[in-house]
Formats: sequence, C-alpha cells, structure tokens
Amino acid sequence: MNNLNKWVSFRNRLRFTGLVVSPILFTIIISYPIEGLVFEAKLVLGLAVWMAIWWGTEAIPFYVTASIPLFVFPLLNVADIDKIISAYGDKLVFLLMGGFLVAKTIEKVNLHKRFALNTLKVVGTKPKNIILGFIIVTGSLSAWITNTATTLLILPIAVAVISQVDVAQKKRFAVCLILSVAYAASLGGMSTLIGTAPNALFASLSESLVDAEVIFFDWMLVGVPLSVVSLFVLWIYMTTSARLDNSKPVLKSKNIITVELGKLGNWSRNEKIVLIIFAATAIAWVTRGLFWKDLAPFVGDHVIVLVAVAALMILPSGQKRQRLLDLRTASKIPWGVLILIGGGLALASGFTATGLDNWIADKLLFIGDLDFFLIVLIIVTITMLTSELMSNTAVAALLLPIMAVLGTATELDPILFMAPVAFATSYGFMMPVGTPPNAIAIGSGHVSIKQMVRYGLPFDLICIPIVTVMMVFLLPLVWG
Repeated sequence: MNNLNKWVSFRNRLRFTGLVVSPILFTIIISYPIEGLVFEAKLVLGLAVWMAIWWGTEAIPFYVTASIPLFVFPLLNVADIDKIISAYGDKLVFLLMGGFLVAKTIEKVNLHKRFALNTLKVVGTKPKNIILGFIIVTGSLSAWITNTATTLLILPIAVAVISQVDVAQKKRFAVCLILSVAYAASLGGMSTLIGTAPNALFASLSESLVDAEVIFFDWMLVGVPLSVVSLFVLWIYMTTSARLDNSKPVLKSKNIITVELGKLGNWSRNEKIVLIIFAATAIAWVTRGLFWKDLAPFVGDHVIVLVAVAALMILPSGQKRQRLLDLRTASKIPWGVLILIGGGLALASGFTATGLDNWIADKLLFIGDLDFFLIVLIIVTITMLTSELMSNTAVAALLLPIMAVLGTATELDPILFMAPVAFATSYGFMMPVGTPPNAIAIGSGHVSIKQMVRYGLPFDLICIPIVTVMMVFLLPLVWG
C-alpha cells in the first residue's frame, strides 16, 4: 500500500506539471517561425504536443483530451466540421464498440470465468504450469475482451490461487503470476482487430490515409503468430527470472479450481446462446477474408459484430422483461476509449489538411534510405519506449499518421511503416502508466513499481528484436 501511495503522489505531481507545461509549449510552437509550416499547420503541431503531454501525464481524463480537435479544428478553420465529426463515428469505432458489447455480454453470463477455470484445471498445480495456464487464459480472453477488462476479470482468480500457495515460494510466485497476467493481457490483445484500440485505429487510418483496407483475417495472419510467440517467451522469461521450483505442486489445496467451477454449476441456457453467437461472429470475421468478402462487399467487419449485438439485444435472458444484452450492461463498456480513437482520427485529419504530415515526413525522409530491417527496428524501438510514458492508443494516434506519410514518401508500402507502430504499442511492461493492466498489477498490492521495472525493462529489451524480426518476415507476406 505504501508503494501505491507513493505512486499516486508522483502521478498527482506529474498531472500538475503536464497541466502547466502544455499550454506554454503550445504558445511557443505557434509563435515561433517554422520554415515550411503555415500558421494552421503550427496550430495542429502545437495541439498535437499539447494532447501528447496531457495523454502522457493524464492531466485531465484521456477522453476529454481526445475531444479537443472536435471543438478546436473547426473553430480555427483547420478542417471542416463535417469531416471532424465523421472521425468520431468511423466504422472502425463501431467495430470496436460492437466488440466491447459482445465482451460485456460474455462477462455478464460468466462465460469467461468458466473458460478460465477449465483451462487452469487442465494445466495442473506445479508453479510453472499454473503460470502457463494463466498466460494462456489471459492471452486468449484479451484477444476478444479489452486488456483492462481481462486483467480485472482474471486477477481475482490469481489472487485466490496465491492465497493457497506454500509459504516458501509465495512472494516470488505472487510477483511472477500478477505480472504474467498483466503482460499477457497486453500481448493477447494483438491477436485480433478488436483486442486493443490501436489495432482498430491502424485499420481505420490505413483506409483513410493510404486507401488500404485491413480486414479481420489479414490482421490475424500477423497478430496471432506474434502474440503466440510473445506469450511463450513471456512464460519462459517470467518463470526463469522468478526462479520457480517446478519439482512439486505449489498449492496447499489442489481443489481450489474445482471448488470455483462447482460454484458456477452446469452450463446455463444463456451461456450456450452467448457462446453460439460469439463463435458465429468470430467465424464470420475469419471467413470473410477467405471466402465471401467479394460476394458481399457491403458487409464489413463492423456490420458482422453489429448484427451479433442486435441478436443479443433481442434474445430474452430468461428473466422477466430482460434481454441478454441490456442497457445497464451496455453502459459499462469503455466509451472513453471510443472517443479516444475518434480523437486520434480527427488529429490525423488535421495533419493531412494542413500539410503537417508532409513536413514531418520530409524531415524523416532519410529513414527511407536505410535497410528495411533497420527501419522497422527504429520504429519498433521508438514506439515501445514511447508506450512506456503514455497510453498505447495515444501513441498510435500520434505516430500512425506520420508513418503513413513517411511510407508514401518512400518507395515502400506505407502499411509496412504503420503496422510496426500498431503492434509495438502493446509492448510496454516497465511503467504502471504504460498500460492499464500494469497499473492494475501495481494496485493488487503484490507487486511494487521497483519490481515491475526490474522485470519489465529486460522483457522490453528482449521483445524489441523479436517484434522486429517477425514484422520484417510477416508484413511483406500479408500487406507488402
């Protein structure tokens, strides 16, 4: 608790600093003569710096920061109001919203908990096996449920398991398990377009900026292998670093998982219906890119999930006047994240409308002369380090438009510049501010900030070459 209090105190000071510094920098940027930039472009640049600082320091709620372009751009004649408003209602925003709603329904009927407990029952009670089980469960769930929600759902189960651990290994095991859950939630989110917000933001900007459609199946061709390899490396790294003794079971009682499963009882009617709808939605997403995309071009990934949401809202839950998905459940989705994506798209439109994107690309054009491997390595490294200081969605919103134009200015496909940013934003393991799962791990009381840095920094360094090599190999096969 003392560590948490120190962190809260530090965050409060950081918020105040960000609140004061950002308008000062904004004023300097718009006042200073910058060669090649018109006044409107300097406004967008200054606003981007302002928003980046507020996102990084969390001076005000992130969704409030994301709404700034909605008011400022039309007022200062940076971009047309209709274009700005449309950014907040992009079809990829609806895709993510639909994914959130399906995920909340899964949580409502406890389908996620049944899946998690059954998986943990299979892996056994040895420490490394338990860590592997939690990594598999967390990574699999976060592919379809937000990273934050997944961590909040799995962590109580993890804490219950820790309470049953033999005293000899308890401290090391607790740190290893809690961090494994937090890190796996981030890594699993890379698997699908709805796993984490930067994925959907990448797909939307790819279409609006470089006229390239990123469909669900194409993303998974890169995201699933990268996620699986990263999760496996996470298991090896965490269990080795924690020096866990795997020669014997670590739990005092082997029946804890069985007892928790018993509390759920038999499969309910609602669980079965939600499972069928979820499975049908996932199958439709995957097969669209393989078989029927050209037969029904008007049916996008967002339409598929909205049909699923409609079905959940129509079908009765078995309780009087209740539906599987009701307004109370729907109100619990992270609406702020949807606004954040809209803000990122609106900011990107400002870059394009004022020519700021071309100006930045000109300054970075030397990168295009480097070997593709070095280009990806630089992009991945910058993105990962930046993601340690602000939310991954904010990092994607700031870097993706720049990479789109930089790719266009070179002879390479812009997607090959943008995709490494989208994937690398999921790799932030050193600081609590890097991702919500990291902050939740600190709040559990089992992990200190010092321990997170000690485990997270080496894992960051291990992941940089892994992501770079897999990006260089996989991206040209799918989008090159």
